[in-house]
Amino acid sequence: LEIFVKQYLSKEALTRYFTIKSTNPKFAIQILSFFNEAVNKKYIIGQLSDNEFKNLLRRIQEPKKEFRLNK
Repeated sequence: LEIFVKQYLSKEALTRYFTIKSTNPKFAIQILSFFNEAVNKKYIIGQLSDNEFKNLLRRIQEPKKEFRLNK
């Protein structure tokens, strides 16, 4: 699956993916599955630049929960 995804990422985006993979393997798997589905449904055609990949990552990530302490 990773080999399949590599062909759709620019050099910079691929570097970003491998950084994520080394620091957060669970998120990397999530990226691969999302990416595979998006390519199969023809949402992604051609190579993604680093900026496009960053925007995609923001959409995939779960929103962080905010904690407020009331005094």
